[in-house]
Amino acid sequence: MNDVHTLFRLPTVTALRPVATPQAEPVNQAILEAKRRWAIAAWFGIATYLAWSPLTVVNKLLPAGSSTRGVVLTLVPLVGVFVILKLPTTARNQRVDLLVLLLTSLTIWEAISVEQNAGFSYFLHVFPSVALLTLGVVARSPVDGLSILDIRTALTSVLAPLSSLLILGWIAQFAHLVPQVTGAQTQSAFFLSIHGYRLQGLTSSPNILGFLAALTTLVAFVARGSRASWVTRAVGLLTLMVTDSRTSMVVLGVGLFTLWVLGPGWTTARRVTAFFGLLLAAIVSWQLIDVQRATNTDILSGRDVIWRDLLPYLHHLPILGWGPKFFPELVPLVFGPFAVPGQILDPQNQWLSDSLEFGFVAAILLTGLLVVIPRYGSWTYRRLLLFPLLIAVIVECLSEVPLAIFSSIDGALPLFFLIMWAPLRCPQSSSGGQVMLNFSEFVWNKPSSIRQAARSMDPAHSNGVEHG
Repeated sequence: MNDVHTLFRLPTVTALRPVATPQAEPVNQAILEAKRRWAIAAWFGIATYLAWSPLTVVNKLLPAGSSTRGVVLTLVPLVGVFVILKLPTTARNQRVDLLVLLLTSLTIWEAISVEQNAGFSYFLHVFPSVALLTLGVVARSPVDGLSILDIRTALTSVLAPLSSLLILGWIAQFAHLVPQVTGAQTQSAFFLSIHGYRLQGLTSSPNILGFLAALTTLVAFVARGSRASWVTRAVGLLTLMVTDSRTSMVVLGVGLFTLWVLGPGWTTARRVTAFFGLLLAAIVSWQLIDVQRATNTDILSGRDVIWRDLLPYLHHLPILGWGPKFFPELVPLVFGPFAVPGQILDPQNQWLSDSLEFGFVAAILLTGLLVVIPRYGSWTYRRLLLFPLLIAVIVECLSEVPLAIFSSIDGALPLFFLIMWAPLRCPQSSSGGQVMLNFSEFVWNKPSSIRQAARSMDPAHSNGVEHG
């Protein structure tokens, strides 16, 4: 460069080209809104569950049955409602849709039944659950314009609170911070156990913890692959095995199989074939969960025995049902000399339980509530999250009673998450970019292939415009 003439060199065509400067990618406000709402609601929901849990420290500060405990359990989710309402939101058409109307009708119907059959004192138990479900309603977000990558990214916001609940359950039971329920039903048949018993954690029974672990694992598989999602999958699977809940194991298998079949990347013929395979697997797996304690004995029998014993009570069922005290009053008649204090008769079916306690109308309203959850949202969002989640919940409802409003926070928490993930209707519904991925990319989450597929749907990239 010692040539003096280079100082007066004319600009070339290459030099006249504008230099490409890096441009920040636009922030997707829909993703941010969904992540913030779901994360805040999940943390406040888990905090409510911890305040209700049988932790010894919590029970000392908030004694069971005290008015202070009820006030705290009601205020915690209401504070979450206030925080979410302060967040900036996008435009919305309907704040009160059919799902909210069905949930309100179900709550009012059950409240009337409880007041008529059990009195006003039992009616006060509903306020914490109603506050928690209100938090789920407020946390709903429109997801019509979200792609597969956007949905999976938004779901990562709930992994930390869900896995924290499971991990705290392990710590509490190992450290004897929760009372251990002894009995034949809590003894573990699995080679992994907690002091010889099934893992119960912060819930009221191992089966409930197994159901929460199954839902947590299913959501972790749907969420975008990351360190948090892999940790949540491992914690969820290990928790599920140590709970020794066969029904929940089948539920997780059905949910993952549904995600594999209904998820993007399959042809219609393969979906139909896999559907019939699912029916065959359901018939075979029924032998694994068709087990429950027999009446007046200390042995196990099929669920069909329990259903056959309870069906006569449906013949002259009052319009408001028999009330929430119906099953506790049946314990001495069913279990006889083997009945223990605090034992609860489990009807082993969601719709049978709701019909006997609150009448046929309550069972119909609950069915309608589950049906309208996937009413809005893109077809991608339904196949990716709602359909696998709902099918897994329905399978659990066939052999357990996982959903409730009046019984305890145990039954309200799964219903809270279902309502939270029920999408809102956008002012202008659009399908959004739908990137077709196969199941292996869901599990292993190859970032390069997903990113390239997402960019291929961007109009700017499709027109040959390249941002630096």
